[in-house]
Amino acid sequence: MKEYLYFADEDGWKKWLEQNHATQNEAWLVHYKKHTRKTGITYKDAVGEALCFGWIESLLRNIDDEKFAQRYSPSKKDSYWSEANKKSAETMIAQGRMTEAGLEKFRQAVESGEWDAAAPRRSSDIPHDLEKALAANRKAQDNFRKFPTLRQKQLIWWITHSNSRQMRQDRINETVRLAEQNKHNSDN
Repeated sequence: MKEYLYFADEDGWKKWLEQNHATQNEAWLVHYKKHTRKTGITYKDAVGEALCFGWIESLLRNIDDEKFAQRYSPSKKDSYWSEANKKSAETMIAQGRMTEAGLEKFRQAVESGEWDAAAPRRSSDIPHDLEKALAANRKAQDNFRKFPTLRQKQLIWWITHSNSRQMRQDRINETVRLAEQNKHNSDN
């Protein structure tokens, strides 16, 4: 059973990260869903603070009708930097909020090329690697093109927000599999 952390604001999360970022390998942070109108640390603030310590967000786990937990963990050398995280990290650096641990992860990402791996694109553009995988499977390609536009965008977002190249490839493979079977509902 995972231990869930709850913080009323980003100060509590920041203090936890200050004390634990170098020794823990993950944290499951509780966020309230918008419809509840309950207060707590916002997703945006939590991600920004995590980036300051070289941590990134990944898995999301539904807890109940009011809450979900987001997994945060230290960024790895091959971690994929989404455009949103890149912008947030640049903001934190400009504001002088980035810690040495966060700056080190930033430098690693730039040096390894991962920083530039996520080229900005419109959300409806099919990424080259997905396009190539679909082209190799004509049935999947035809079905994917017939998916509702919103579902295509959801799958593209899911792929482009992967945290590593391996995760991205796994998500591309899963998307091709679903498209081949013409399964475009999110419940599949």
